[in-house]
Amino acid sequence: MGVCSNKSKSIPQGQKVLIGGDENAYCIWKIKDGQQQEQDFKILGWEMRIIVDEKGTIWSAPSGEKIYSGYLKEGYLKAVSTYKDGAQISYDGQVDGARVQLQCKVLNGGSGFKTGDLAECVGNIRYM
Repeated sequence: MGVCSNKSKSIPQGQKVLIGGDENAYCIWKIKDGQQQEQDFKILGWEMRIIVDEKGTIWSAPSGEKIYSGYLKEGYLKAVSTYKDGAQISYDGQVDGARVQLQCKVLNGGSGFKTGDLAECVGNIRYM
């Protein structure tokens, strides 16, 4: 297995990766707008578009709304997205085959998020 393994496949240099972005992807917010949710607050169609290099480093070119940084190595993803308005969300979790499960925490509010908001996001991973 390569350094950037998803337990079955090495990621070539500059590999584009899509997580979620389909009807099977969702986030369940446990804390939303600074409030603990009594019922699941589910958002469908969540996605993350990133580029991963041969060492597992995640990056994305400034392409409008947000920039990603972090790593995807040995079945583990840890990243931060930074939005134009300064909002930041951390993503931390496991890649199990074609499925990704992440804990997402708002580090800095903005873009419709409040600092401390917390979600669990799930989606399929595709290498493009």
